[in-house]
Amino acid sequence: MRDDLIGTVQVSSIHAVFTPIKGIFAFAFDEDIISENPMIGVRLPKDKRPIEERKWKPFAPAEVTRILQAADRQWGAPAKGLSDARREAIHMVVRVLSFSGMRPIEVIRLKPDDVTKAWIRITGSKTESSTRIVPLHPEIADFPEWVASGGLETFQSIKTDKVGSVRHNFGRLLREKMQEPIEDPQKALYSLRSTFVNAMRRAGADIQVQRAILGHKEAGAIRHYDDGPEFEVKRNWVDATDPRK
Repeated sequence: MRDDLIGTVQVSSIHAVFTPIKGIFAFAFDEDIISENPMIGVRLPKDKRPIEERKWKPFAPAEVTRILQAADRQWGAPAKGLSDARREAIHMVVRVLSFSGMRPIEVIRLKPDDVTKAWIRITGSKTESSTRIVPLHPEIADFPEWVASGGLETFQSIKTDKVGSVRHNFGRLLREKMQEPIEDPQKALYSLRSTFVNAMRRAGADIQVQRAILGHKEAGAIRHYDDGPEFEVKRNWVDATDPRK
C-alpha cells in the first residue's frame, strides 16, 4: 500500500495515513497486546520540500473578509446535507478560529466551563505550553452563550476525526462555494491560525504576547514565561487584532 502511494500523492499525505497506524502498533507492542510489531520495518519517505513549503499559508486580509462573508451566506441559513446543529457549529468554529488563533481541535474540545464572557481556557492541548487563557475577541462575543447551550455537542457523535467535518466543509467553501475560489492547496482550515498570528504582528503585538496567546514554547535566548503577559495586556492586543485588516 505504501509503495502504491509513493509518487502518486504528497509525502505529507503518506505520513498522515501511516503515522497513526505505526503509533497504534507501537503502543500495542509496548503493552504486550501483540507479540510482534508488523510496522517496525515500514519506512516512510522523507519530505524533501523546503520547510516554508510544508507550512500552511496564511490568508490575506481581503481573503479573510471574503471567507467570513461567504461563511455567513453558506452556513447562516439551512443548507442541504447538513443538520442545523452541525451547520451552526461549523460556522461558529470557523469564526472562533478566525479571531482567536486556536487550533481546530482546541475549539471542538472546549467545555462550557472553559468559556466565559472574558476568556477561553485551553487545556490538554498539543503540548504542556499550549495550556493557556485566551481573551475573548469582541467579534465572537456570542460564543460563550452558544457553548453553554450545547452548541459543540454535535461533534460528540463523531467517533473518528472530530475536526474532519469542519475541515471538509471549510475546504468546499474555499474551493467551490466562494464567488472567487481560493484554490491554493496550502491555504486551508489550519491557515486561520497563522492568519491570526500575522494579524497580531500587524497590530504591533510583540513575540511574548503572540506566544502567550498561541501557546508556543520559546527556546534558546528567549525563554518561556512563567505566566505570560498580564491578562489585560493580552486582552488589549487581542482586541486590537483583526485578520481582515
